[in-house]
Amino acid sequence: MKEIKTEEEYIKILDRIEEIFDAVPGSPHAKELAELCDLVEAWEDKHYPIPKVDPKEVIKYLKEDTNIDPKDYKKYL
Repeated sequence: MKEIKTEEEYIKILDRIEEIFDAVPGSPHAKELAELCDLVEAWEDKHYPIPKVDPKEVIKYLKEDTNIDPKDYKKYL
């Protein structure tokens, strides 16, 4: 399979990934897992992109949403 074409294929591949997730490195299942993960990554990049966000905007949003002073985020950054 070169690419995922439908949501149904995507879900089926996610199910298969779950089945073989603990594959032994170097095994045929590990190779299959890597290939399936690549397919899922390409699908998700296309259909569920993560927008690039300015870190300052994230801090501003968190400040407004949580009422925590941005200085308090230093220990997490």
